[in-house]
Amino acid sequence: MSKESEQERLRRLREEQLSARDPHAKENARLRRISARHSSRAQRKVSLRSVLRDMPMSVWYTLAGLLGGILLALIMNAIVATYWPEATWRRIAAFVFVLAGLVIGRFLGKAMDWRNEDWDR
Repeated sequence: MSKESEQERLRRLREEQLSARDPHAKENARLRRISARHSSRAQRKVSLRSVLRDMPMSVWYTLAGLLGGILLALIMNAIVATYWPEATWRRIAAFVFVLAGLVIGRFLGKAMDWRNEDWDR
Protein backbone atom coordinates (compact mmCIF):
# COMPACT_ATOMS: atom_id res chain seq x y z
CA MET A 1 0.00 0.00 0.00
CA SER A 2 2.72 2.45 0.84
CA LYS A 3 4.37 1.96 -2.56
CA GLU A 4 1.04 2.72 -4.33
CA SER A 5 0.39 5.78 -2.19
CA GLU A 6 3.95 6.97 -2.86
CA GLN A 7 3.39 6.54 -6.60
CA GLU A 8 0.09 8.41 -6.35
CA ARG A 9 1.78 11.24 -4.45
CA LEU A 10 4.54 11.46 -7.07
CA ARG A 11 1.96 11.50 -9.86
CA ARG A 12 0.05 14.36 -8.19
CA LEU A 13 3.30 16.24 -7.60
CA ARG A 14 4.24 15.85 -11.26
CA GLU A 15 0.79 17.08 -12.35
CA GLU A 16 1.10 20.12 -10.08
CA GLN A 17 4.54 20.92 -11.45
CA LEU A 18 3.33 20.62 -15.04
CA SER A 19 0.32 22.83 -14.41
CA ALA A 20 2.50 25.40 -12.62
CA ARG A 21 4.73 25.86 -15.67
CA ASP A 22 1.93 25.85 -18.25
CA PRO A 23 2.74 28.73 -20.63
CA HIS A 24 -0.89 29.06 -21.70
CA ALA A 25 -2.38 29.32 -18.21
CA LYS A 26 -3.23 33.04 -18.47
CA GLU A 27 -4.73 32.67 -21.92
CA ASN A 28 -6.78 29.65 -20.84
CA ALA A 29 -8.08 31.54 -17.81
CA ARG A 30 -9.07 34.50 -20.02
CA LEU A 31 -10.85 32.17 -22.44
CA ARG A 32 -12.69 30.51 -19.56
CA ARG A 33 -13.91 33.93 -18.34
CA ILE A 34 -15.08 34.89 -21.83
CA SER A 35 -16.78 31.55 -22.35
CA ALA A 36 -18.51 31.81 -18.97
CA ARG A 37 -19.75 35.27 -19.89
CA HIS A 38 -21.12 34.04 -23.21
CA SER A 39 -22.67 30.91 -21.74
CA SER A 40 -24.54 32.98 -19.17
CA ARG A 41 -25.83 35.17 -22.03
CA ALA A 42 -26.94 32.07 -23.90
CA GLN A 43 -29.10 30.95 -20.98
CA ARG A 44 -30.98 34.25 -20.75
CA LYS A 45 -34.26 34.81 -22.55
CA VAL A 46 -34.06 37.00 -25.61
CA SER A 47 -36.08 40.17 -25.30
CA LEU A 48 -36.06 43.51 -27.04
CA ARG A 49 -34.25 45.03 -24.07
CA SER A 50 -31.50 42.38 -24.13
CA VAL A 51 -31.06 42.77 -27.89
CA LEU A 52 -30.74 46.55 -27.55
CA ARG A 53 -28.35 46.21 -24.60
CA ASP A 54 -26.07 43.83 -26.54
CA MET A 55 -25.82 46.10 -29.59
CA PRO A 56 -22.35 47.58 -30.04
CA MET A 57 -21.84 51.23 -29.16
CA SER A 58 -20.79 51.99 -32.73
CA VAL A 59 -24.40 51.37 -33.82
CA TRP A 60 -25.83 53.64 -31.12
CA TYR A 61 -23.39 56.46 -31.77
CA THR A 62 -23.88 56.18 -35.54
CA LEU A 63 -27.64 56.53 -35.07
CA ALA A 64 -27.13 59.46 -32.69
CA GLY A 65 -24.78 61.10 -35.21
CA LEU A 66 -27.34 60.58 -37.97
CA LEU A 67 -30.11 62.16 -35.89
CA GLY A 68 -27.83 65.04 -34.87
CA GLY A 69 -26.84 65.64 -38.49
CA ILE A 70 -30.47 65.64 -39.62
CA LEU A 71 -31.39 68.05 -36.82
CA LEU A 72 -28.53 70.41 -37.73
CA ALA A 73 -29.49 70.18 -41.40
CA LEU A 74 -33.11 71.07 -40.64
CA ILE A 75 -32.12 74.00 -38.42
CA MET A 76 -29.62 75.25 -40.99
CA ASN A 77 -32.19 74.87 -43.78
CA ALA A 78 -34.80 76.86 -41.83
CA ILE A 79 -32.35 79.66 -41.02
CA VAL A 80 -30.97 79.89 -44.55
CA ALA A 81 -34.46 79.74 -46.12
CA THR A 82 -35.53 82.65 -43.91
CA TYR A 83 -32.65 84.98 -44.82
CA TRP A 84 -31.59 83.74 -48.29
CA PRO A 85 -34.56 82.07 -49.99
CA GLU A 86 -32.70 81.84 -53.31
CA ALA A 87 -29.73 79.89 -51.85
CA THR A 88 -29.22 76.78 -53.95
CA TRP A 89 -26.43 75.35 -51.78
CA ARG A 90 -28.82 74.47 -48.91
CA ARG A 91 -29.28 70.86 -50.01
CA ILE A 92 -25.57 70.28 -50.39
CA ALA A 93 -24.86 71.80 -46.97
CA ALA A 94 -27.64 69.70 -45.40
CA PHE A 95 -26.17 66.55 -46.95
CA VAL A 96 -22.71 67.50 -45.62
CA PHE A 97 -24.14 67.98 -42.10
CA VAL A 98 -25.85 64.58 -42.17
CA LEU A 99 -22.72 62.89 -43.54
CA ALA A 100 -20.51 64.59 -40.95
CA GLY A 101 -22.88 63.46 -38.17
CA LEU A 102 -22.69 59.88 -39.41
CA VAL A 103 -18.89 59.89 -39.63
CA ILE A 104 -18.37 61.52 -36.23
CA GLY A 105 -20.90 59.15 -34.62
CA ARG A 106 -19.21 56.14 -36.17
CA PHE A 107 -15.76 57.20 -34.94
CA LEU A 108 -17.03 57.89 -31.43
CA GLY A 109 -18.89 54.57 -31.35
CA LYS A 110 -15.82 52.64 -32.46
CA ALA A 111 -13.78 54.39 -29.78
CA MET A 112 -16.35 53.38 -27.15
CA ASP A 113 -16.33 49.77 -28.39
CA TRP A 114 -12.54 49.75 -28.36
CA ARG A 115 -12.56 51.04 -24.78
CA ASN A 116 -14.84 48.19 -23.65
CA GLU A 117 -12.82 45.38 -25.24
CA ASP A 118 -11.16 42.71 -23.14
CA TRP A 119 -7.70 44.12 -22.32
CA ASP A 120 -6.59 41.70 -19.57
CA ARG A 121 -4.15 39.64 -21.65
